[in-house]
Amino acid sequence: MALCALSSHRIQSGSSCPDSKGDEHVNPGNFLVDALAAIPTNLGELAEFKMMQAIGLVCMVALECCDATLLQRFLGIYHAAVADQGFCDERRWPSIMSSVEREERRRLYWHMYRLEVHTSLVQGHVLRCPELQSAVSYPSLEDEDYTESDGESEWLSGWNFVTDLYRALEHLITHFKSSRSSVNLGNRTLSTSFLLNYESREQILSQITNALDELPSRFRTAIKISHDVRRNRCGFQAANIICTYKVRFALLGYALQQPSADFVSY
Repeated sequence: MALCALSSHRIQSGSSCPDSKGDEHVNPGNFLVDALAAIPTNLGELAEFKMMQAIGLVCMVALECCDATLLQRFLGIYHAAVADQGFCDERRWPSIMSSVEREERRRLYWHMYRLEVHTSLVQGHVLRCPELQSAVSYPSLEDEDYTESDGESEWLSGWNFVTDLYRALEHLITHFKSSRSSVNLGNRTLSTSFLLNYESREQILSQITNALDELPSRFRTAIKISHDVRRNRCGFQAANIICTYKVRFALLGYALQQPSADFVSY
């Protein structure tokens, strides 16, 4: 139901592929209501991975519908389940697991990490899953239809690079919040401000800029959507990279230069 809610919302909003077929009059809210009713609130029942996936889909629906309250509600449920299951450390995942199942968990984890960084940037809340405490590898399993001779359609490295951008954003957000704090922390016994000096924001930005210059051409320019699904995936990664770097980094870069600046309201 969560997947139906997201799909119907995208069809209704016109953000799906032009060739997508569906009833544009279907109300995505009906699917969402059913999805919310099916997702348990008991953490023990969330151990089933499909429930974690459903939570992620509900978060995407809430984000695209601009329902900040619903988004934060289910992000909270997700992080509670992460803590309960030790989901942030893949060494604690079930030992009997296929490579596909492990891949699915890795993709969900880093997708939700990126969503958390995004909402932290635009809403100003604390970030609840720092990358330095995440012991989850990047996705690495290629599509079944991918071959080494078809390198121009490989999209996963672009997806992983977007995660790199969000990891950099996380540390820039930390610098920003530290520099504009209006709360007097002088009465604390131990100052942790020195921890921010391990890598300056200039170093972070220079590393990202250098990495951008080394990206394959398929991730540098967003291409027009076509009937080639694999090329479309690469084009989407290119658009995501461009938007993440140009918009989010520009926003945060401006904020870092303006001591009185605030985050953008959701």
